Amino acid sequence: MTRTTHYNTWTKRNTQEELQKLAENIFQHGTITEVVHHGYSTNRNTGAGGEMEHILDGGLCYLLEGLKGTNTRYWIHMRGCRVTEIIEELKY
Repeated sequence: MTRTTHYNTWTKRNTQEELQKLAENIFQHGTITEVVHHGYSTNRNTGAGGEMEHILDGGLCYLLEGLKGTNTRYWIHMRGCRVTEIIEELKY
């Protein structure tokens, strides 16, 4: 069974300070297993029917495993140095 919790400023009404502190704690005690750069694809600069190009938009998502012995994973979404969302997945 899996429980997923979203921490962000738009649905859970977490403050930016709460997100930053939670992310700092997760980074301190967790292990980064993957980093994904956010982006999108467009053919705006190549004209109609042109080749699609991938544009990185400055966002990152860190996938972290929780402390050893726990079955917790975290996805920390960031824009620059600002945390935009933390997703916690707990398997039990």
